[in-house]
Amino acid sequence: MHAGYYAGSLPLRHWIRARLSAQRRMPIIVLFYHRIADDGAKIGTHSNRLFCNQIRWLQRHCDLISLEEAQRRLRNGFNDRLAACITFDDGYSENCDQAYSIFNRPADSLHLLRKLVARTYRSQICSRRGGGLFRPS
Repeated sequence: MHAGYYAGSLPLRHWIRARLSAQRRMPIIVLFYHRIADDGAKIGTHSNRLFCNQIRWLQRHCDLISLEEAQRRLRNGFNDRLAACITFDDGYSENCDQAYSIFNRPADSLHLLRKLVARTYRSQICSRRGGGLFRPS
């Protein structure tokens, strides 16, 4: 059933995407993750592998932007490419130890994403790692 819907709706989805792109009104998606860990917990937890795969998919199909950039694009009414923001809704230590470390892998372009993660989460990282409060730049 899913394959039928996908194939059947593909022409319409391409048409809508082309129209929104021409009007410079492409969607901006804000994704929030609750917890990234490989401990087998189910509710609200994504495995590191799934999280990494999702981020790579986003890199191929979207502009990955900060919340500040999303706000700017919305204020200006201009967005000609599908865009996504990545946020974490809580300060679980696993998010800092595992998900954030995925962003810092030097062999990966994922390390560039650390600049795009919402400041609310970055403040928790700064506090946890350095013992102080996050000071916005």
